[in-house]
Amino acid sequence: MDRRGLLREHIDLDTARVLEIGALAVPLVAPNEARVEYVDHLDTEGLRTEYRGHSGVDIDRLVEVTHVWNSGTFADAIAQTAAFDAIVSSHVFEHLPNPIQWLMDAYEVLAPGGQIYMVVPDMRFTFDRSRTRTRVGDWVAWYLENRSRPSPAQIYDYHAEVVDVPAGHGWKPAPEGGFTPIHDTTTAMEQARYAAETHRYIDAHCSVFTPASLMRLFAEIDELNLFPFDVSAIYPTPAHDIEFALVLRRSELPPRPQLTRDVDQALAREAGYAGEFGVGGFAAAMATDPDLQQRYRRLKLNWIREANAARGPGARVPKLDPDLHDAQPGPDDPRLAVD
Repeated sequence: MDRRGLLREHIDLDTARVLEIGALAVPLVAPNEARVEYVDHLDTEGLRTEYRGHSGVDIDRLVEVTHVWNSGTFADAIAQTAAFDAIVSSHVFEHLPNPIQWLMDAYEVLAPGGQIYMVVPDMRFTFDRSRTRTRVGDWVAWYLENRSRPSPAQIYDYHAEVVDVPAGHGWKPAPEGGFTPIHDTTTAMEQARYAAETHRYIDAHCSVFTPASLMRLFAEIDELNLFPFDVSAIYPTPAHDIEFALVLRRSELPPRPQLTRDVDQALAREAGYAGEFGVGGFAAAMATDPDLQQRYRRLKLNWIREANAARGPGARVPKLDPDLHDAQPGPDDPRLAVD
């Protein structure tokens, strides 16, 4: 995949103010290409120390980190003085311990019409291929927990489930007996225990996606009014590749009204409930009075329809063919044909 070429189709680097996350030594936007600032979990000197001796990172080519983000919210870490036109990341989104909060923060630091360009690994073709696709319930829990670093559960799941997929084997069927685990469960437990006891940031792929599963996640959190973007472009994983790219554009739609407890109780009163709230009375009344239940549900559905209509159509999130963009390719997949 031509990451840099696709980026330039959507972002005018001659005029844009850009924020790149996790660039290390291979930025998608070089310092001399745009007004670009860099975010990472350590400052530049800290990164040199952490990656010294790491074969995959040339510490002499590390970018100069502008903003350090390893706790708290993304928006607080940036502490910006002016809005950005674009946020850029490659193989970062899956590491976020709280993707919903990050999306909300990204909305805040972007200018109207601002974009997020991201490259994301497709779990089907990487060491994540044996893991369970991330569910909306996972994201919602992490959001409600106000998570700012990977949890012991996220760390354990990652270390216990990643497998060794040899280079070039991602698009092939799994070998008989499956792929070999990279870690054992004892190692996974020790990593989780260390994180719990020290509150240190232990890196992990907190989420795993296919192109189709990520679109489903976006569509569902939009229903919760937690996705203030449109998916303006998506480039599914090319044959024999391991990653896909997408572009999110900051939405200017008004926020969808929230079905708060006060609104819900007002609907119950309108339906005819006269008892107390908070002690199980309404649930009991619903269980014993089918007419009350029907009136309340009708009023609630009408409220949701009107709230959605007031906001407009919601986010634009494409639906992708699950046979191509969610299922593991079979040996007869036409994309695997030799040219």
